[in-house]
Amino acid sequence: MKLSLSRRKDIDDTRGDNPRTILWGGIPGVYSTSKVSDREFDRHVCAVLHVMRSHPRYVLGVADQVPPDALEYWVRWVGELVEKYGGYEEVTLDREKGR
Repeated sequence: MKLSLSRRKDIDDTRGDNPRTILWGGIPGVYSTSKVSDREFDRHVCAVLHVMRSHPRYVLGVADQVPPDALEYWVRWVGELVEKYGGYEEVTLDREKGR
């Protein structure tokens, strides 16, 4: 999945210039209910994980809270999608290169 340049700009604008800024969220609470199809849930979480991998100052979470009518399998499903699509590439920091 590719993000448009305008979408990347929106992400960069949201983070701001402060390298200490970390954003949390990405999954609306309603996505854990039967009001959202499995296909849409899968599409949305994969899109969020793509952004988080390319801009690693994010913490995946549910916007406000998981609602009382959340589907039980949903939590396991998020974990499976993170395992499959949420990994970061290993990065060597400049200060580690000299060791």
